[in-house]
Amino acid sequence: MNYDEGVKFMKDLYANEKDGMFYVDNECEILIEFPTFKRGEDGGKIIGDYLLKIIKGVPNRPLVGNNLFIRDFLVREQPPHLYICDILFRASPGKGRAYIKFLEDVYENGTNIDYSDHPKIYDDSINITPKKKLTAENLALLIYWITVQEEINYPQKKGKWGRRLSFCRYYEAVRAAYYKDSLAKETFKKVQNRCDKDVPPELWPPLKNEQQPSFYQKPEGL
Repeated sequence: MNYDEGVKFMKDLYANEKDGMFYVDNECEILIEFPTFKRGEDGGKIIGDYLLKIIKGVPNRPLVGNNLFIRDFLVREQPPHLYICDILFRASPGKGRAYIKFLEDVYENGTNIDYSDHPKIYDDSINITPKKKLTAENLALLIYWITVQEEINYPQKKGKWGRRLSFCRYYEAVRAAYYKDSLAKETFKKVQNRCDKDVPPELWPPLKNEQQPSFYQKPEGL
């Protein structure tokens, strides 16, 4: 799905169901729960918002509806954007341009991309979930569902940052890996700190002879 389709899909679920949950992957590790109680600037409920959680264990019974076994006994975590930044920082040394190209493709097209265009997005030493290795398809799916939520809560169509803000941090994580040893770690620490800012920080200037990704800019009017 592209981002418009993902936003519509979640809003339609709100219209048709009171609450629910579903997996977005065949391995049943990426769980979407809805609705949430998040409120917009006007105090109204945000239609389409959800919680994404990575299942860290394997349920011994099937997920059916609002299964209390899942809610009460399964260990889970909600991945912040820093979770993706850490994966990118570890995986991209020596492959920075390939990862930036991949991020641009996901930003523009969601999961509607040709994964064969991204053969370097692979590392069998890195797990992005307990059972999934780092591949272009697995990483795109996780990034997509983390960032669709940003377009629901802070839509670019209304002059806000949307998914752009998350992708800016992802790019910076890849850029931190351009460096070596302690300088790479120091730069990534700055990225970590920038992920925690309530107010979007100023963007980094381009490196010499570097073309920054198209999404690495402020939205118009901000």
